[in-house]
Amino acid sequence: SPAGQPGSDLNWEIRGSGDVNGGGAEEIFWYNTSSGEIAVWEIDETGFQNATFITDSNNQKMIISPNDPWQLVAAGDMDGDGDADAIWENMDTQEFAYWKLDGTVYQEAVLIDARPADGPWEFRGAYDANRDGIDDFFFRNSQGQNGLWIIENNSVSEENILPITPSVSELDFSFYV
Repeated sequence: SPAGQPGSDLNWEIRGSGDVNGGGAEEIFWYNTSSGEIAVWEIDETGFQNATFITDSNNQKMIISPNDPWQLVAAGDMDGDGDADAIWENMDTQEFAYWKLDGTVYQEAVLIDARPADGPWEFRGAYDANRDGIDDFFFRNSQGQNGLWIIENNSVSEENILPITPSVSELDFSFYV
C-alpha cells in the first residue's frame, strides 16, 4: 500500500506534484515501475499526512503496466478545475493525454490534440505559463533549446521556442554584493 511509504521501495518513482484535493498544497504523484500502481502523497507543513492510490469510480486501483507505451510523466491542472490531473506520454508515438481526476478518482482519459513531440524534443514538465488556469507543456532538445506548448481546450494553441538564457556561469551576480 502507498501508506507503507513508497519512498522506501525503489520501485516507486516520483513523477510529478499537484494539488489533487483543492487544499492549496501540492501532493506528490508516485508511479510503481514494477506493479504499475499510481499513488498520491498528501503532505503539509507538518509532513506526511496520507497516501492514496489513484482509483476508478468503483474504488479499484488504476494500474498502467510498466510495459505500456503510455507512461506517467507529470501532474498538472489540465481542465481548469483547480485540481491536478495525471499527464501521460506515449513513449512510442510521443502523443500526450491526461487523466481527468476528481481528487484521486479517475474520471476520463483525454487526448491532447497536438502533433507528436518528435525529433530531439523531450517533455520536461507542466506549468501554467500563461496563467489561464490550464497547465502548459515544456520541452527541451539536445541543442539546449527550450520549447513551450500553450494548451487550450485540450489542444495546442501555440508552440514557442523560448529564448536561450545564459548559463549560470555566465550570469553576473555582482549587483548582490
